[in-house]
Amino acid sequence: MFHRIFICEDDPIQLLSLKQYVANYSAFHERDFSVSLATQMPEEIQKFVETFAVRGGIYFLDIDLGVGHINGLDRKVVS
Repeated sequence: MFHRIFICEDDPIQLLSLKQYVANYSAFHERDFSVSLATQMPEEIQKFVETFAVRGGIYFLDIDLGVGHINGLDRKVVS
C-alpha cells in the first residue's frame, strides 16, 4: 500500500530531518512511503490537496509557523 506523506515545517533543518526520517523508515521497514510535499508554507499543502483531490495521507504539521502564517492546528485537511 502506498502512503503519501505531507510535511509542513518552517525550520529548514527540521524539515530536512523529517524528510530523512521518513526515507530511512521507509527503507528500513520496506514500506512504500513517499513524501508527496515538504514545504515551509501551509498554503502549499492545502493547494496540493485540493488540486490533486488527495484522499488520506499522513501529515506532519508544525504547530508554530511564526508570525503571519496559520499554524498546524488552524487548518485541517478533510479527506
